[in-house]
Amino acid sequence: MLKGLYNKKNSGFTLAEVLITLGIIGVVAAMTIPGLITKYQKQVAATQLKKHYSQLNQVLLRISEDPGLDVLDSNASNFVPKYIQPHYAGSTYFAPTSNHRKIMCWNPENYYLGAKANDTQYASVNNKGLSSGYIQTPFMPNQTASIMLQDGSCIGFNNRIVNNADRATIFVDINGSHVAPNRLGRDLFWFHVDQEKFTVVPTDAGGKYGVFNFPGLKIGVERIKNAGWTIPKDYPWK
Repeated sequence: MLKGLYNKKNSGFTLAEVLITLGIIGVVAAMTIPGLITKYQKQVAATQLKKHYSQLNQVLLRISEDPGLDVLDSNASNFVPKYIQPHYAGSTYFAPTSNHRKIMCWNPENYYLGAKANDTQYASVNNKGLSSGYIQTPFMPNQTASIMLQDGSCIGFNNRIVNNADRATIFVDINGSHVAPNRLGRDLFWFHVDQEKFTVVPTDAGGKYGVFNFPGLKIGVERIKNAGWTIPKDYPWK
């Protein structure tokens, strides 16, 4: 009796049982971890966008009081360092460049993974929300000035008279121009400026630039804001 009880207490799992258990754990992990990572990425992105939206509105409100939002009509290389950057302590200013592919917070020491071309920062999207070439507009050579914030995020500004636009455009890269995927609607978003209400206006991925608007594809900060600062399940996130 005691011998049988002793053998029962010291019996363990067989190698086959251990391997089967590990296999099941691996399958479950493979099925759930990617979803958890995506959910976390979406939460971080939405939180960052909401923060930038709030901060930009505060900055525009201060500018509207003195000297007024009409300063946005001047070249970005004039109003960004003088009227924008002072509201972001510790930020770094980047002057406009003449290269479409090195347009925001460009640092030659960084390696960029935006589009399928060397030294290209930002990718456009196709009708499935996937990277497709590099963005040429609305980034404008010699017009887009930018600042890098202490948290690494990058904000670019165009004045309101470039490319026949009727409002100033603000670009926000929530994780910095040197961090992938550098894709429209994923970590790069933009706003327009409502100079009557002194506010920034969330737009879809392409804003007024129809070249980025695809039937049935709505990506960008406008959709995220309308969803209560959450990123919907059907939002392109590959």
